[in-house]
Amino acid sequence: MEVLIHEVKSKGDLKKFIFLPEKVHLHHANWVPPVYADEWKFYDGKYNKSILESDTIFLLALRGE
Repeated sequence: MEVLIHEVKSKGDLKKFIFLPEKVHLHHANWVPPVYADEWKFYDGKYNKSILESDTIFLLALRGE
């Protein structure tokens, strides 16, 4: 199956990026989900200035559809 690397550019892509660990660790008994309000703020340049000032690229690896 082909894996596509996709840069996170839209709010929808960012939502997939933030909630990806929940899908990956769904069946792990000891996994505790993060506080998603904090995750949104961390990846928002308005609240986290280092995101704007650094050379940061967020990527999603998509398998199939």
